[in-house]
Amino acid sequence: MKSYFDPTQLVVLIPGMVCMFLSLLFYSRKKPLMALMSLICSGVLLFSFASLLDPFLNIWDERFHALVAKNMMDKPFQPMLYREKLVDLDYSFWASAHIWLHKQPFFLWQMALSFKIFGVSEFAMRLPGILLSTTLIPVFYRCGKLWMNASVGYLSALLWVSSFYLYELMSGRQMLDQNDISFVAYITLSIWAWMEYQESGKRYWLLLIGAFSGISVLCKWFVGLLVYLIWATFLFIRKEWTPKYWLPLLISLAVTTLMVLPWQVYIFHSFPEIAAQEWEYNALHFSMPVEGHGGDGWYHLQQIALLFGQLAPFVLLPGLILLYRNTERKQIVLSCLLGAAGVHLFFFLAATKMPSFTFILVLPVFIGLATALDACVRWLRDKIKRRLLSSSLILVLLGVLVFSRMDIEKLQEIHTLWRADNDYTRMLSENRRIFMRLSNELPKNAVLFNVKGRHYVEAVFYTDNTAYNVLPSEKDI
Repeated sequence: MKSYFDPTQLVVLIPGMVCMFLSLLFYSRKKPLMALMSLICSGVLLFSFASLLDPFLNIWDERFHALVAKNMMDKPFQPMLYREKLVDLDYSFWASAHIWLHKQPFFLWQMALSFKIFGVSEFAMRLPGILLSTTLIPVFYRCGKLWMNASVGYLSALLWVSSFYLYELMSGRQMLDQNDISFVAYITLSIWAWMEYQESGKRYWLLLIGAFSGISVLCKWFVGLLVYLIWATFLFIRKEWTPKYWLPLLISLAVTTLMVLPWQVYIFHSFPEIAAQEWEYNALHFSMPVEGHGGDGWYHLQQIALLFGQLAPFVLLPGLILLYRNTERKQIVLSCLLGAAGVHLFFFLAATKMPSFTFILVLPVFIGLATALDACVRWLRDKIKRRLLSSSLILVLLGVLVFSRMDIEKLQEIHTLWRADNDYTRMLSENRRIFMRLSNELPKNAVLFNVKGRHYVEAVFYTDNTAYNVLPSEKDI
């Protein structure tokens, strides 16, 4: 079968697959450190491959995030979609805003910094996601090891690296692209820091818990406080009522507040009408399906296979039961699982539904799945006494699992011209080519009108010229 991945994509995909194979080989031969190091190398390469899948800005959110981040390179505290208001237009709605407060700013600052360092490109825009996702590989390993053992830690990290849904977020094809990667990453880091605090009692972890939670709130919104729901649940389970047990939580929460509050004060002071409008708009997500993103009460349970893999709906519950039965940290595990249940309840009640909302639970979910997978590996080792044979079977089992999860053929269908009817990729590639040509041909202060749909956003990003999807009136001209 002919591959339509381009040479740049293949130059990172092939070494990434080789490192993945080596990682599985080391794991099957009980060499955990080498397996983890190879997995980290594989992650860097495969995440880079995912970031190269779409050499254009994707419609919906990625193009808006990219343009606002580009404009923040020079004015980081003035997020703008349109840098100037040249025609009479409603600049208050997020899709045509002058001051763009539709999302919290931290993930945009990351992208703007990447643009500053590496130049403006699609890959530079997605680079923070590569770095954050790679950082989470040892975090998954550490958390799985704390909850169960090193094998579960490795397998949970393996599930993360081979996540098809993560690749789609990384490429910008799945909503909400870099925003959700950053949100998931910092929430996961806050939970990891909390677990380390429970292990060591060292106070610097309190600062890290507060910082990571604060950053997660500054990426999206209040669900970034998930670690405090878990922590409070933990204290209730332990029946710790005295103030000394709640003081560390309050210290971390104070750090989070100190990180989050200044931006909210700043935008309400500097852009009061827009900030109030966005606050009200965000509140609508709970009471009504905003922009048609609705669903029934089963919506988020139905997304489990999409988010975590096709086997997850069948394996997750047995894996979580095994995890709870066998862990030495039952109270910590139970607190995280109850926190996850709280997240599902919250989004069950919220009228607006989107797939990525519950992807923030990837840490306990992947550890639960890894626990079930580890039980299969242990069963094979126990039943098959010949070490070479058992190692070979484990290698084959994990290889089939990982490469089916990555689904390279489906990535090729979605992101290349392998299929003749892939009009989306063809259209956006052609749009980019046209806009890049115009960037060299248009006068500096030219204004583009009648750009169809919302492609005016890419037009501004690629050409540096103001663009609108309307025809100009005589007054505008």
